[in-house]
Formats: sequence, structure tokens, C-alpha cells
Amino acid sequence: MATFAIKCPHCLRDNTSFTVNGVRERQGQVNGWMDVETFATCNACGRGVVGTVGVFPPQMSANAIMGAGILATTSYIKVGEWLPKSPTPDVPDHLPDSVLRAFSEAEHLRIAGFRGPAGNAYRRALEAGLREVDSSLKGPLYSRIEALANRSLLTPSMRDFAHRIRTLGNEASHETPVVDDDEIDDLAVFTKLFLMYQFTLPGMLPNLESAAPEAPKMAET
Repeated sequence: MATFAIKCPHCLRDNTSFTVNGVRERQGQVNGWMDVETFATCNACGRGVVGTVGVFPPQMSANAIMGAGILATTSYIKVGEWLPKSPTPDVPDHLPDSVLRAFSEAEHLRIAGFRGPAGNAYRRALEAGLREVDSSLKGPLYSRIEALANRSLLTPSMRDFAHRIRTLGNEASHETPVVDDDEIDDLAVFTKLFLMYQFTLPGMLPNLESAAPEAPKMAET
């Protein structure tokens, strides 16, 4: 059977071999090309991907794909995109460098399945964000969140987001109880929302001073 190598979107192994297990032709041709819906499974984890492979009859057919050896684009085969795609970090825009580094690390760890380290990294992203708001604050994370909220530097909703991240991050940093994937996903969402409200949305607003029109000059008399 035909094989090819891609990063598996399920087990996340790089350059993993897939085996084509089934094909189905679409009716009709466009400029001589015919689309073939193709299903293949990862040789490491056994889970599947689907994609559209174009063939150019009569030199190539759907059945010939199954025995193509290495499935790759040639003069008579066009290999399309395989789905689902591998997950990628979802990082908001306009983050300060320290926050960006911590959140990006957390996203990579979460995608790779390292739940405890990911939880710690999301918490570090929160702490980095709070330092950007006020670098002079000291003490436990709980106290720093409350201090910013009391000074109206965090809205009540942002305060609640921050405490939720703090709590989930604490749970993820301990081996017991085991933190579920859903809890890490929640931690990712809460951290992302906090950072978007704190940095991304303000960063999207135009600079009012530079955007303001110049006042008209008075004509000399």
C-alpha cells in the first residue's frame, strides 16, 4: 500500500509514516484532473487523516494510488492537504516579550501533553502580565491580584480570571490530584482571555494622539 510521512495531528510525532487505507473517486474531471478522497492511518498511533489527491487519467487512477509506493506529488499526482491539521499554539497579539515567552511555552507544553509543566507556564504568563501592570508589587500571587483590583488596575472580571488561573495553575503544579486535559484546556482559555483583555485589545486601539488631526493654523493678518 502507498505510504507518506507527515506530522501526526493525533500523537504529534514528527515525520511519521502513514499508510493509505481507502480511496473514493469524485465524479467528473477539471482540466483532465480527477479528485480522489483518500483515507490514511498513522503507523504509530493508528488514528486517521483524510485528504484530496488529484490524479490525471489514464496515466494515474484512484486504484493506482493504493499501490503507488511513496505517495507524493508527481506529473500525474497532486497530493493536497491532510486533515485534521496538527494543533498549533494560539497566541494573542500585542503581548509584552516576557508574557509572550511564558504563554508560548505553555501552549507548546499543553499541545505536547505535558499538563503539569503547562499549568506552571500558564501561571508564569499571568505573573509576567501582572508585572507589566505594576512591577513594584511583591508577595504571594493572591495578594498581588487583590492589590491591583483594589487600585482599579484590574476590573472585577479580570480579577476573577486571574484568580481562576492562579487556582488552576496551583492544581496543575501538583501531581495529586491528577489534572485532567479539560482543566488544562480551561486554564489555557482563561489565561488567553486575561491576556487579550489586558494587552491585545488595548494594543488594537489606535494611538489617539498620533491619529488626532492637526488644529488648523490661524491665517496671518
